[in-house]
Amino acid sequence: MLDVLAFAAREADEAFDSRQQRLTGCLEKLQPVHREMIRRRYAEATPLQSIADERGMTANAVMQALFRIRQSLMNCVARFAEGNA
Repeated sequence: MLDVLAFAAREADEAFDSRQQRLTGCLEKLQPVHREMIRRRYAEATPLQSIADERGMTANAVMQALFRIRQSLMNCVARFAEGNA
């Protein structure tokens, strides 16, 4: 039983590492301004309004931009997994 659990844990770790590498590759393909918005919002937990003020945008426009950037990243990761990135 422990062997099965250990094997499953190793597979999960490998899958996570692979997905993390794909995401990193996709982040590098983003335009610098989009990469910075992602970093500010998710790595630094910067409020939407603060990002909006910095960029001269509305909070709603930032929210929409982040949604589109996330969609782009998800599509890129999926293509990367298929070998088409």
